[in-house]
Amino acid sequence: MMKKKVLLLFLSTIIFVTMFATTPTQAQPPTELSTDPMPCTSQVGTRFNVSVTIVCEEVELFVWQLNMTFNPTVLAVVNVTEGTFLHEASGGSPTTWLQPEIHNDTGWFGAGCSLKTLGLVGAWGSGEIAIITFYVKAKGKSDLHFAGVFPGEPEKQQTFLRWWDPVFKELVEILFTPNDGFFQVPQGDVTNNGIVDVKDLADLGKAYGTQEGQPSWNPDADLNKDKVVNTDDLEIINRNYGAT
Repeated sequence: MMKKKVLLLFLSTIIFVTMFATTPTQAQPPTELSTDPMPCTSQVGTRFNVSVTIVCEEVELFVWQLNMTFNPTVLAVVNVTEGTFLHEASGGSPTTWLQPEIHNDTGWFGAGCSLKTLGLVGAWGSGEIAIITFYVKAKGKSDLHFAGVFPGEPEKQQTFLRWWDPVFKELVEILFTPNDGFFQVPQGDVTNNGIVDVKDLADLGKAYGTQEGQPSWNPDADLNKDKVVNTDDLEIINRNYGAT
């Protein structure tokens, strides 16, 4: 198991004092964390960017933190930079960005950001909270997994979203759906042998028409990661046939 550690974001005195008073909400509006593009691909020896995006339309975000794991034999993180969402969607409020922790040997990084002043308008809507620059070390596949999501258990969380409750003067957990990303080079390589060829068509054919959990389901054949093997996945192989 890859080592993971909690990257605490006590980015101001107020946040430090109120962090341990964080309580879960009973019914949160739909909120999501995702990666873009999804899936993503690039050639060995190149760099590419992945955006971490948020949809947070009915509650105001004040602080976020993420811990993402990846396959260290395939990818390495070059840098993680702050996205514009928290600053711009809060009406231009200043933010505090903590220097990310990057562990390419074990395959994880942590990053986070907070508004400097609590009690003002938070950020709501949708946008980009972070940009990750990856370097492709080798051919292969990698999930881009939002790690440490424990709804209702703040003390365990490594990936979280919080809003500021002005009545009780505490940070409150925002329940959200994490949509993991996926990287593959070459894209369409179901068998993971470094080339998109007839073997990939054969493996996809065996799983064609199945959904996650059904007999003959093959997660490697679900190339666009929509939980079903269908014509969309076949099109990815056709588009990349012969790629190495």
